[in-house]
Amino acid sequence: MSEEAQGEKEYLAVTDQKPVSAYVISGEVQLKASGRLVLMARGRSINQAVDVANMIVQRSEGSAEISGVRIASDRLPDGKYISRMEITIERKGRPGTGHRLDAPTDGKTDKKI
Repeated sequence: MSEEAQGEKEYLAVTDQKPVSAYVISGEVQLKASGRLVLMARGRSINQAVDVANMIVQRSEGSAEISGVRIASDRLPDGKYISRMEITIERKGRPGTGHRLDAPTDGKTDKKI
């Protein structure tokens, strides 16, 4: 699978068509598989995306965190603007996030302290 195709699996579009719990479960599965999840929402669905992100982080019991939030506006064909938000969630310890991958050791053995 190409890196581009694999990256597409990290995105989850949140709408008001499904209950929050459906997005939470789907997001947890994607986060576990790739270590990174980007929730995307527009307009009135932004509130629901924030709820989904908070629930995923809370249910991860400290193994995931919100690593970024992006906001923007999209122009619709009729000239009006609609707000857009992307919330990035990453598992702690994922390379490139600045978190330790392993627990510290005592330096003499591989025994974790």
